[in-house]
Parts: sequence; C-alpha cells; structure tokens
Amino acid sequence: LFVAILSLGFVSCDDDDEDDKQPSTASIVGTWFMQDEYGDKTTIVFNSNGKGTFSEEYSDGSQYSEKFEYAYDASEKELVVVGTDVFDGTYYVVLTSTTLRLTDKYGDTEQFKRK
Repeated sequence: LFVAILSLGFVSCDDDDEDDKQPSTASIVGTWFMQDEYGDKTTIVFNSNGKGTFSEEYSDGSQYSEKFEYAYDASEKELVVVGTDVFDGTYYVVLTSTTLRLTDKYGDTEQFKRK
C-alpha cells in the first residue's frame, strides 16, 4: 500500500516548465540582446572559441563594454563566466533557438533574445 501511494505521488507531480524538460540542440554561440524597463540595453556575444563580449548601452547614451571568457556545459545547463566586473559568475541556463534565460546563484533571472 505504501509503495502504491508513493508511486502515485511521483506520477501526479508535474513540472509546468517545459523549457527545462526539453533537450536543447540550440547553441549558446551568437549575439543575445535584452532591453530593461528603463531603456538600458544589454548585448552578450558568445564566440565559438570560449570568449565573448558583454556590453551595455544606457538610456542616457553612455556605454560600457568588457571582454570575458566562458565555459558552457549544455548537459548540466551551466555557464561559467570569468574576466568581467559585471557578468562574472556561474549561471543556470535555459536555452532555445531564440531565447537565452540565465539565472544566477541568487535566483535572479534575465532573459535574452537572439539577435
């Protein structure tokens, strides 16, 4: 009886986040863009050689840009970025052919569109 109840609990649990379930053949390599509610624009470029560029253009017209190195493990959905002041860290990745969602260790999530 206990086993039957326990197995029923596993069967009835459902994860609504389909993006996390689907295996992705999409590549992180490319240019990704996001604009926030203040009009600030962020662009991340991932090159195929493990290097990239992080840049921001602020609503007041000022800009910021820096280069970084990265390692992406698609099977673990983990991105490690080093070499920047703003973008350094380890991120959990949800990737499709058109969107890139990055979640940091604090649970903060940013979503980018392929450019």
